[in-house]
Amino acid sequence: MNFYKIISLLSVCAFMPAQAQSPGGVNTGLIIWMKAETGWTAANWTNQAPSPLFTSIPALNIGGTVVPAKINNAGFNFNDAIQFTAGAGNTTGIAYNTGNNYTTANFYGGTTSANRNITYFGVSNNGSFDLLSNFWANTTSAPCTSNRCNSGFRTNSVQFGNVSMTVAYPSSRNNIGAARRVSSSGRSSFINGVETSLATADSFADSGSYSFSIGYWPTFFAGYAVPEVLWYNRNLSNAEVNRVNSYLALKYGTTLTQTTAQNYTAGDGSTVYWSNANASAGGPFNYNIFGIGRDDASGLQQRISNSANNSGTTTISGSYLTISTNNNFTSANTSANHPDISANNNFLMISDNGDLLNTYSATISGIPNIKRSNRIWQAQKTGNAIGCVYYQFNSITNPTANQRYYLIAADDTAFTTNVSIKEITVSGGTSTVQVNQNTGSANYFTIGLWDNTAIPDVADTPFGIDVTKTANWKPTSKNGYIQINSVGKPVILSRVSSTSAITTPVEGMMIFDNSDNTTKVYNGTVWRALGVNFNRYCN
Repeated sequence: MNFYKIISLLSVCAFMPAQAQSPGGVNTGLIIWMKAETGWTAANWTNQAPSPLFTSIPALNIGGTVVPAKINNAGFNFNDAIQFTAGAGNTTGIAYNTGNNYTTANFYGGTTSANRNITYFGVSNNGSFDLLSNFWANTTSAPCTSNRCNSGFRTNSVQFGNVSMTVAYPSSRNNIGAARRVSSSGRSSFINGVETSLATADSFADSGSYSFSIGYWPTFFAGYAVPEVLWYNRNLSNAEVNRVNSYLALKYGTTLTQTTAQNYTAGDGSTVYWSNANASAGGPFNYNIFGIGRDDASGLQQRISNSANNSGTTTISGSYLTISTNNNFTSANTSANHPDISANNNFLMISDNGDLLNTYSATISGIPNIKRSNRIWQAQKTGNAIGCVYYQFNSITNPTANQRYYLIAADDTAFTTNVSIKEITVSGGTSTVQVNQNTGSANYFTIGLWDNTAIPDVADTPFGIDVTKTANWKPTSKNGYIQINSVGKPVILSRVSSTSAITTPVEGMMIFDNSDNTTKVYNGTVWRALGVNFNRYCN
């Protein structure tokens, strides 16, 4: 290839348009994408869809006195939402409405009422999703009647034309709702990713004018926060629905319900960054799923996260854990407040076994006198751009003078493989520790409690060898010990050809293993190497 062809090729590449960002990387048919963090003002809300049905949607005021306002982290995982405040009886307020500017042909895919297909999504902390977003006719004539051929979210239901599907959202800080019309007699709803289908004929009125609204449906106004609204003018596949739900779940800290196994999939359509199979292999660890990550196809940088899900087998207190790219656990998810994740498709996902945090009943082989919490977390990491991450645990019972807490991590749920232990300080029920996520594989972790309240005090029983005859050499710890003290003289442990040379090892025994040149200690079960380059803790 000659010089001029190379220059021509570089010129073409330089002017090629970048791939449009879209939720879960699902771009085709996206006509409405309203995000609280981008393009919102009190007067207008700009549509972020790459091929938008409308450029922006103006405010609608019918007797309202409280203007919608942007809020942060009101149950939305440190991300923005728009707070709506309805007046008395919800019949007055301020919301957003396009006006009667559209027909079904503008809004739905297909060419006839039989194949007018749509898929829409919403995130809400309102228990019924009523009025979140709707597309409705400006007529009550047949076939629309009083339901106005509405499609969208109404009280505990999703609607398609004149057919409603009843839904029951779980009691959480927020949920992801979605609905899909696949034909005139087939439709489905999704609650946090779990699908329910309904086969009932519906009807659309292709004539007449339609409006699209957020937080309003004639003649009622919403009174809760809305972070994001998505509408597609086609029937998304199950794989595409999963990608969009994964994007929303990661962003807003919502657990995709695992009664039906579902993964978290990145916007490239192939990167699975939380695997149900991996979580189920040692657990299951299917509760309180959340994480941080970067998904360029979705335009998502989630730098701080906790679980918005109030679920578990024996608890209603969520994950008890927040993770962040820095030691800041309160500020909004912005690059000004938290360092960005440096590479695309890098994720750290946390889930747990749903058990009680402040119940310490299980022992760990080789770690005497420490009992672990019944709550175990699992970390699933994708990529190598996420190294040291800050963990903040909350709701831990404050220790007494005779208690110590430890963070215990390992590559297995029995905590026997590549075990790391670090004492942590608990104050006001919280503890912060920095964890190296590039060390280890599966990374299971839990809280350990050492409690000597019931152990009687033992008087000093010193004995030892002190070749320097140093005065007051005895340390202050109680119980028996031996101290060997010298200036410039080392201590040499017994050297053995391998651990198998010790036929009857005793817990606490130390040797130098000539087979791999390591110092090892016997923990009562196995020999463990000391001083190897393996440390999960950054600080």
